[in-house]
Amino acid sequence: LAHWGAAAAAVAHAPAEPVAPGPRRRRVVVGALAGVVVVGVLGAAAVQAFAPAPDEDVAAAPARPAGSPAVPAVRAVPAPVDLVGATTADGSVVFTWSNPEPEEGDRFVWGVVVPGQDATLAPVDEPTVTVPAAIGGPTCVEVALVRQDGRSSTRPAVACAEDVRDTDGAGGATG
Repeated sequence: LAHWGAAAAAVAHAPAEPVAPGPRRRRVVVGALAGVVVVGVLGAAAVQAFAPAPDEDVAAAPARPAGSPAVPAVRAVPAPVDLVGATTADGSVVFTWSNPEPEEGDRFVWGVVVPGQDATLAPVDEPTVTVPAAIGGPTCVEVALVRQDGRSSTRPAVACAEDVRDTDGAGGATG
């Protein structure tokens, strides 16, 4: 390594040879052109970095005028919760549920679920309905929440209740 240090010192202290004016001017011009190219490439990269993506439609979304209210985000309407059914002594089933996010004007639509058929939906304001118990199986209903603007739950709540009444006529006694 010592010989590299000595060579560097010799070059540093050696008198510079005069350079002809032609090659020096050529180096200046080449250096200036290289600088222009570098600035151009950096400028193009900056434009690409801050330009909207090709799938963004800038013209379709005009700027909001100053002072105008922001458009509220549309949130999904939740399904009712805690939907349960209870069979009563008279042979009916009472279903109740809760609205997880109540808003003014909320209503519900509900219908009895019959396998293989679309439910016929009916509106109701209160979170309860009473229906006759199904014969030979569970009684099921579906319930959806409907907002005042007409939006509704994308997936209704569904619940079933078994008929637990005594159907053997023995009055519950075992024999």
